[in-house]
Amino acid sequence: MKVLFLFGGMPYYLSSLLLKLQESRDTEVSVILPASRGSSIGKGVKLTEEEHPFKVIKLPEYKSVFGKAFFKGLFKTIKTMFQF
Repeated sequence: MKVLFLFGGMPYYLSSLLLKLQESRDTEVSVILPASRGSSIGKGVKLTEEEHPFKVIKLPEYKSVFGKAFFKGLFKTIKTMFQF
């Protein structure tokens, strides 16, 4: 099974949670993160930049029409990953 998560950043505690998810089941975990610090993550949140055993894809972030953070090329990336 393939699972894709979209996060505004990777706090240290998410890394261990996703690793356990990947190891406990027959699951391929992928994460999409902003290329730079995401606008939805507070300044006091410590982000991890270490290597992860799951697939991490970094895409540029921008403000959508409704003022919410969104990833450029998200739909193209999903199509490529899951081959729709």
